[in-house]
Amino acid sequence: MSVPAGWYPDPNGSIRWWDGYRWTETVQPSAPTAVPARVPEGTATSTVWIWVIALLPLIGGTATIAYVAWVQETMLRMVSAMPYVASSPDRLFAQQMTFAFSPWVVVMTLVSWGLIGVTIWFAYLDRRQLLRLGYHKTFHWAWAFLGSLVYVIGRGVIVRRQTGRGLAPMWTAIAVQAVLLIAMIGWMIHFMSVFFTAIVQMADAFS
Repeated sequence: MSVPAGWYPDPNGSIRWWDGYRWTETVQPSAPTAVPARVPEGTATSTVWIWVIALLPLIGGTATIAYVAWVQETMLRMVSAMPYVASSPDRLFAQQMTFAFSPWVVVMTLVSWGLIGVTIWFAYLDRRQLLRLGYHKTFHWAWAFLGSLVYVIGRGVIVRRQTGRGLAPMWTAIAVQAVLLIAMIGWMIHFMSVFFTAIVQMADAFS
């Protein structure tokens, strides 16, 4: 069976044309092996923006814990006032509206949206600075819409491919998220314990 015509490796390192019957004198340099684009040695891997993005969840986490503490206190007051409030639908409705439209609820909503907006803006600034530093490929800032951790991880992976370094902000962001998660779980367990204790005490008072 004859070998089809085409370019094939030549012993001298080039490629030679095989016409389907014999080797010809037509040769070409072999195609270079594609290598990942890298930035010059010593190029910075982090910006002030990526560190701010990695640490921003501390603000949101602290605000959330403070909000949960307020909810706990409010719920306990509501439970203790239940015998008085339950006797009147108007009082119950007023109590619910007071809770729903509390300044704390408004503040937490504004803080949440504000942190999302700031994170997206800082991701844009971070990507722009990486391009100025000479990075051939960057993680697009729009990924920050899915969360700060998504952007920080994706950005760290791409930077590392071009420098062999640059994962410090990513590990910092992961550590921050882990600490906040543990703190929130602990606080919620405490909250549920106190709340159900108050419920039991109220039930005993009615019995």
